[in-house]
Amino acid sequence: MEELGKNMSEMVWRHTTLLASTIETPLGRVMLAGEHQWGRGTAPRGRWRIYGSYALVLVTGGSGGYRDTSGRREELLPGDAIVVFPELAHWYGPRRKQERWDEIYITFDGPTFGLWRQAGLLDTATPILRLAGDGLSLAKRLREWVLLAASPATAPERLRQLSHLETLLMEAL
Repeated sequence: MEELGKNMSEMVWRHTTLLASTIETPLGRVMLAGEHQWGRGTAPRGRWRIYGSYALVLVTGGSGGYRDTSGRREELLPGDAIVVFPELAHWYGPRRKQERWDEIYITFDGPTFGLWRQAGLLDTATPILRLAGDGLSLAKRLREWVLLAASPATAPERLRQLSHLETLLMEAL
């Protein structure tokens, strides 16, 4: 599903939903995935957001910033990744309305990711990952994973798919 936004003097905001229905397994779930071109991040600019689930956001074009209530402030470039934590209030997106902001994102939660957090693999002290070219490669592989996972599957296939997603996330971390 693709949704076109307003034309901001030749810049067209576009959102493509890559995964609209939840993928459930006993180990975790994936709720939503999509892409933004000329997006707005967590608009409106400067407002804090608490998401309630984990998300991985890969910046694929443009630039912007990230802030959270722990005082962290980071500049973001293509190839950078944001790990969104369920309870951490944050903001990310382009610094100015006319700046380009492209991203691919996936939202997830479940017991596996709680265990990752207990083991220190997911840590609110490191919500920004500098992946450079690896981030753009990961974005491509994540898009391929989502398109495959969006098709019907049996329970064992879903567990294999979640395991593959875990591998992709582990590469980022």
